[in-house]
Amino acid sequence: MGVFTTSYLLLWALVIFLLALAIGLLDEIKKTPATSTIPARPETVRIGDLAPGFTATNLRNGELVDSVADAPAHEYALIFVKAGCRNCKTLMGAIARTQYDYVLVCRGDHTLSEAFASTINAHVPILEDDGHISAQYGIERSPTVVIIADRRVRGYGQPTTADAFKQLWQYSLSPERQPARDDMVHASL
Repeated sequence: MGVFTTSYLLLWALVIFLLALAIGLLDEIKKTPATSTIPARPETVRIGDLAPGFTATNLRNGELVDSVADAPAHEYALIFVKAGCRNCKTLMGAIARTQYDYVLVCRGDHTLSEAFASTINAHVPILEDDGHISAQYGIERSPTVVIIADRRVRGYGQPTTADAFKQLWQYSLSPERQPARDDMVHASL
């Protein structure tokens, strides 16, 4: 009986220990957010904020571009792409011959960015991003499109087709989407 009682007590001690461990793990799981750590959209700059200013080298001609002084138009898209990104290549092919004004911001290694820029047929500025532009805009995935009008962010998304890009453009610039100027939060330049 002594061996049986000792074994029985040790078994119950093991069961209680495993139960406590399971409860602890469940508490940790409850604390872990269910959402992904990669945001679906930039969180650094919100719709209505002033678009952050930056300078970058144009991979097409080596000139320094100032995003404030050299903005291409009244309204344009800043398209964040990355060398080797298949969806980026698809999007560029889809919108190459559209009427939209846009600027490409190529993230990543300089050599790969130059090689990617050489494959783009559109005659648009392709800016090299060493990480500071995408950080200012909170961009983590490519392609990401940021629609800018009157120096303010009007919308963003991750289209991969010409139709999806057009829908993002139209939705972002629709009059009912424009926040009241008094309600806007200003981003620091």
